[in-house]
Amino acid sequence: MILGKSPISSPKDLGKTLFVDDFMRCAISRLHFLAPAGAALLLGICACALVGSGESLTKAKGYQVTAPQAWKAEDAHDSDHSYRTASGAVVTLTSSCNRHSDASLDWLTRHLLLGARQVKIEKQEPSRLAGGDSLRSRARASLDGTPFHLDLLVLKRAGCVFDFTLLSPKAITADDESQFTAFIRSFRGKD
Repeated sequence: MILGKSPISSPKDLGKTLFVDDFMRCAISRLHFLAPAGAALLLGICACALVGSGESLTKAKGYQVTAPQAWKAEDAHDSDHSYRTASGAVVTLTSSCNRHSDASLDWLTRHLLLGARQVKIEKQEPSRLAGGDSLRSRARASLDGTPFHLDLLVLKRAGCVFDFTLLSPKAITADDESQFTAFIRSFRGKD
């Protein structure tokens, strides 16, 4: 499946709904993770949390995750958590509360992919996680002819949205996929 038009379809629309200062701070904070094309993709991933009503981003509190020992923690900047896997892939977990809680999981996933080109969703699986609805998506995308592989999970729980993202400039390894799955399953929300 190839993603169609997003609700933000032009720079004019983007300017109406996105705080440019926050967006640029997010984008700049992610540039060191990957090559230039990967950084451009992360612009879109950061944009998901910034599109909204003009209120500042409220992060979830009281939840826990456990990262695999092989992952190296990195500066999370605007995300809640950020790691680099042994293969060099980047994993982030970003939460936002009281924004977009009525949006569909598909819509939220599409917003994680803002900025990517030639997006192909290879597989999507809805499920329940920690008492909330989630959608896991495996996708390929490219920018400037450079392919990227993504494993995403969007979780809606208790008025918050949690975006789990695994981004790799090469095919996602079996180890990275299994460790990412374990990371997702380690999520414990505040009851």
